[in-house]
Amino acid sequence: MALFNETLAGRFNEVIRRLHQVKQTPAPQISPEIFHGIILENDRPEYHSLHGGFLWAMRRVSGAVALNFSNVGIRNPTGSGLLVVVENISVDNAGAVTQAYNLRTRAQGTFASTATSFFRDSRRGFGGNCPVLVCDDNTTTGAFGSGPLETITVLGGQSGEPFLSTPYVLTPGFELIVAPNSVNQACDVDWAGYARPITDEELKS
Repeated sequence: MALFNETLAGRFNEVIRRLHQVKQTPAPQISPEIFHGIILENDRPEYHSLHGGFLWAMRRVSGAVALNFSNVGIRNPTGSGLLVVVENISVDNAGAVTQAYNLRTRAQGTFASTATSFFRDSRRGFGGNCPVLVCDDNTTTGAFGSGPLETITVLGGQSGEPFLSTPYVLTPGFELIVAPNSVNQACDVDWAGYARPITDEELKS
């Protein structure tokens, strides 16, 4: 049984222990004058690192190919042990023409190319070793995934347009995909979000 004002849940325990510089694990009682209110999915950005989470971002481009669809995706890899939250998805007007783009989802599939995204926290080094993956493909005659979850239109005179249905939450083995609704169109997408460790309990419906 937990002591008064003691936090035993591992995810939140680490934030409290490290924030107050408690040297033992699990953190003991915190004095009743200090109250920890948990606001779900609204933590201060610098606190993500305290519980093993991180901020990430990446741009990915899939060039235009005659008769083929260009697909660009973000992936939470199978076995990552992470919950990935996609907060922002914005399409740049790569072809400078009016074009509709669809947002789709699927279980992890095959892309022609995958790469790591980048951390948004210098404590992680920024570099391209982030476990959240960006993907692209322009080798098929069909767009990937199920949906669309949302469709946006980028006008010829616009520089870009965001999807408005974010955020999206990806468990391990799932991905989001953006593709134009016509062939021979480039797809240039900016992605941003955060990720954190996931527990088995969170995967149960």
